[in-house]
Amino acid sequence: MAAMVAAAAMADEPDVDLKIAEISGNAKVTWGIDLDSDAVTGRTGFKNETEAKLKVNIANGGSKLTEGEGVWGELEVKVADALTVENGSVGGGSAAIETAKLHIGDLYIGIKSGDTQVGGLNLSNALRSDKYGVAAKGDYATAHGLTVGYGNDLFGIDVDFRSAPSGTDYYTDDYAIAAEAQLKDLSGLSAKAGVSYAIDSKKLGLFGSVGYKLAMGDNYLKVSAGAGFEKLDGVDGLSNGEAAASVLYAWGDEKDENGGVYYLDNDNAKKRTPGVGVAVYLPLVKNTYLDIVPAFYSGEIVENLTASVLGEFEIPVGPDWPDGTGLGMAVAGGVSYKVAVGDAITVTPQAGFRFANADYAAGKAGGVFTASNTDNSGLTDTVADPDGLLNVKAGVEIGGLIPNTTFSAWYQSRNMFADTAKAGTFNIQAKIAL
Repeated sequence: MAAMVAAAAMADEPDVDLKIAEISGNAKVTWGIDLDSDAVTGRTGFKNETEAKLKVNIANGGSKLTEGEGVWGELEVKVADALTVENGSVGGGSAAIETAKLHIGDLYIGIKSGDTQVGGLNLSNALRSDKYGVAAKGDYATAHGLTVGYGNDLFGIDVDFRSAPSGTDYYTDDYAIAAEAQLKDLSGLSAKAGVSYAIDSKKLGLFGSVGYKLAMGDNYLKVSAGAGFEKLDGVDGLSNGEAAASVLYAWGDEKDENGGVYYLDNDNAKKRTPGVGVAVYLPLVKNTYLDIVPAFYSGEIVENLTASVLGEFEIPVGPDWPDGTGLGMAVAGGVSYKVAVGDAITVTPQAGFRFANADYAAGKAGGVFTASNTDNSGLTDTVADPDGLLNVKAGVEIGGLIPNTTFSAWYQSRNMFADTAKAGTFNIQAKIAL
C-alpha cells in the first residue's frame, strides 16, 4: 500500500517533456457588397484575416509538494505544461507557489500573500455564467501578511491579516483583516459568510451566499444566491449593496466556450452549460433596477443542432427614474444545423438575431448588444438609436469540398430600426484552417 501511494505521488510531479503540442491557424478572405450603396456609389471590397497559434510542451504539468502530519510545513509548486505563442503574444509555461502553510493538526497558518475575499459570487446560467454576481466587498489594497485558518472536507474558516506596502516600504501601518467561513459541500449544500475591515480607510465589507446542487439522474438543478454590502467611514447606513440569485437546470457540464451561433459566437458570450436558467441581479441603491437574465443553450439535445438564446430585462424599481422610463429589453439568439452530404461534405445553415429596445441602458448581457457587425464594413450598431436596435443575420457554411477549407456566405442587416442604412451587407468567404 505504501509503495502504491508513493508511486501515485510521483506521477503527479512535473517532468521534462519538450515537444510541440499544437500548431494551428487559419486564414480567411472575405468579399462583400454594401447593400445600402446606390447604383452610382455601390461599394464592394475584400477583407483578409489570419490567426496563428503555437503550443510548446515544456513539461508534463503537475505539482511537487511536501507531505506530513501533525505539525508540519506544506509547500506546493504548481507547474503549467505548455508555453503558447498566439498571434505573437506569449503566455503559459508558468511555475508558481500554490500553497505555503504551517499545519498544526486541522489548524494552519498560511504565509503566502493572501487571497481571502469577502464576496466574489459568480452565478450559474446556461450562457455567460460568470457575468452576474456579487463583487468582493471591502478594501483589498492590502497585499502582504498571513492567514490563520481551520479546514476539513466539510467546513473551513480563514482569517487574513494584511498590510499594504508603499512601493518598497513595507512599514506603513496600513492594516486590514478579512474573515470568511465556508460550508464546502453537505449533500449538495454549500454556504459562505464573511466580513472585512480596513483600519486605515475604515471600510467595512459584509457578504453571505448559499448554493444547492441537486442531482437528477444525468442532469442537475443548481440554485445560488448571495448579497454583499459595504460601510464607509462617516456615511450613515450601508452602501454599494448587491443581491443576486440564479436557477439552472442543466444536462451537461460547463465549458469555457461561447454560444456557437450568430451574435453569441464571441468571447462576450462565454461560458456555456447545456441547459436553461435565469439569473436575477438587484443593485441595492436608491435609484435601482431589477435585472433578469434568462439563457438557454441546447447542447446535444438534437445531434448536429446548436441553439442559444441570451436575454436581459431591466425593470426600474427605484423612486428617481426619469418619467417615461420603462422596461428595458434585450435578446440575442440563433440556431445552426450541420447536415452531412455524402461521406465528406457538410452543409451548415445558420440564422441569428439581436434586439434591444430604446429603454435598454445597462447593456451587460454578454456585451452582445454593442458589438460590431462581423461583416466587411466594420460598422457598429449600438442601442444608442432612440428607436432601439434590431439586427438579423443568415448564412450557410460548406465544408469538405476541399480538404482543410470551408466556404461561407451570409447576409447581415444593419440596424433595422434606424432611419437610414437598413439594407445591410452580403458576404462570401473562403477559410483555410490547420
